[in-house]
Amino acid sequence: MTAKSGAVNPLYLLPTFTFGGAERTSLNLLNGMDRNRFRICLVTSRDIYNHFQCVDIEKFIAIEDLNLGVWFDSARRFLHDIKKVASLLKEESPDIAMGMMHYPSSLLVFAKKLLNLNVKVIASPRGPSTEYLRHFEQRLIRKMCLKWTFGFFCRYADGIVVSSQGMEEECVNSFNASPDRVKVIPNSVDFNDIEIKAQEDVNLDIPEGFLLISTS
Repeated sequence: MTAKSGAVNPLYLLPTFTFGGAERTSLNLLNGMDRNRFRICLVTSRDIYNHFQCVDIEKFIAIEDLNLGVWFDSARRFLHDIKKVASLLKEESPDIAMGMMHYPSSLLVFAKKLLNLNVKVIASPRGPSTEYLRHFEQRLIRKMCLKWTFGFFCRYADGIVVSSQGMEEECVNSFNASPDRVKVIPNSVDFNDIEIKAQEDVNLDIPEGFLLISTS
């Protein structure tokens, strides 16, 4: 990925097949970036890339072509994916690499540290790590390994972006992130999209006495 004069080349790592909250946040973020300043390389699945057709992406790389995983399935898989991401960083030479969610954040930080790569890495865990470990990981050894891994990217990422003050406190107090490297940026809202959807007719069969709550 060759930089144009004065432009910054960010690589955005989003290995996932499901379009949810983190993916919508990514869409809003990339769509709002100044194209005169940033030339975006998006690394995600083909299904997810279909949602980004409205975004001016300089380069798209499919995780299917990289044979890249999306979560901590095994130590062997994790090492495989670290090597793939390290090769990707060396080939693309981005100025900044951002990982959205825990797994890509871990891959980027491990790849940079193990191969001493010259790239700024921004990690962005999107949910409470301690609560995930407490409720969704049952095996003690795996839980300890994941906790160490989360702590590793919190300590060694060049910057950490989280969506709430609670997440900031967790990164600092539970995973030893440096407070000056953690930035709270609440999830964005596309007001234009909300205004358009507010004009749409909605036919819902709501029983009398029930309240309708809408959120975005």
